[in-house]
Amino acid sequence: MGLFQPVILPAIVAACAIMLSVRLAVRDFGVAQSVLSLAVVLMSGWSVVVLIRITVGGAWPTYLPHLAIIAACLVVGIQSWLIRR
Repeated sequence: MGLFQPVILPAIVAACAIMLSVRLAVRDFGVAQSVLSLAVVLMSGWSVVVLIRITVGGAWPTYLPHLAIIAACLVVGIQSWLIRR
């Protein structure tokens, strides 16, 4: 478990961002919601893949997956704000 510890929390946050984004896009179907949801899925998916490759293939110093997950969470917040408007 110690080896995968730095991957677990960011991967859970990324998966939650994907699920919430897709749920919001289905709830209020439109072009803007679809584009934002696609962006969240791509950013979060890329982040999880890179985090797994870092853990399995050897670590290299990067913080970009974490920044992409933060950006995806911000986009989910924008989606939520758009639905409330």
